[in-house]
Amino acid sequence: MKKLLSTLAAGAALGFVSVAQAAPVTTTLEVSSNVINNIKGTSGALDFAQFDSSLGTLLSVEVELYSDLNSTFAVENKGTRGTTFTLSSKSKVTMTSGGLFTIDAVENNYSNSVLATAYDHVLDHGGSSGATITVTDQHGAPTTVLLTDAGALAAFTGNSVVHTTVAGVGTTKVTASGNIDTIASSSYSAYGKVTYTYALPVPEPETYAMLLAGLGLVGAIARRRKSA
Repeated sequence: MKKLLSTLAAGAALGFVSVAQAAPVTTTLEVSSNVINNIKGTSGALDFAQFDSSLGTLLSVEVELYSDLNSTFAVENKGTRGTTFTLSSKSKVTMTSGGLFTIDAVENNYSNSVLATAYDHVLDHGGSSGATITVTDQHGAPTTVLLTDAGALAAFTGNSVVHTTVAGVGTTKVTASGNIDTIASSSYSAYGKVTYTYALPVPEPETYAMLLAGLGLVGAIARRRKSA
């Protein structure tokens, strides 16, 4: 019994030293924002849930901004000769959060060309002299920023949300020569994601102290029984 208790005590002490010396274990948590369906020519707010400090110690915050571009073009050549329509749509979305950070821009671009014959005498934006083109969810890679300074980590920690402001600008146009009829429109969304990287809590030294104390109590009881 005495040998067993000594072995357990030594193991507990070794575990205490190992935990004290080991590097912290890190993991990640992803949080998505709300979605603004159309930020074109205006501004809005994207909110992110803060990091719960009970999960561990926050080490870094990566903020990602996304945007999808949707465009519709309707063209008709009403001239007596064929023509080429050039379609283009561009969007730029930016994000700021007070003095914490700024994401310069997420840019999306679409371009295409349409060959049209002379007017087929049907104004339907179709047939041989026209076309209707719809482009959905045109997007590139998200724009990101990595935050590690103490002020930013503190701002992203709590039980509320971090507010950010996003704004969108862009152009949508059709160009061609001759007598033409065109319609062009676009919209672009804004949404984001944060990735929290944090260190998991390390067991408190008191946990091992209580274990050692418990082993000592068991040993004392065993000695009393033996002497009795």
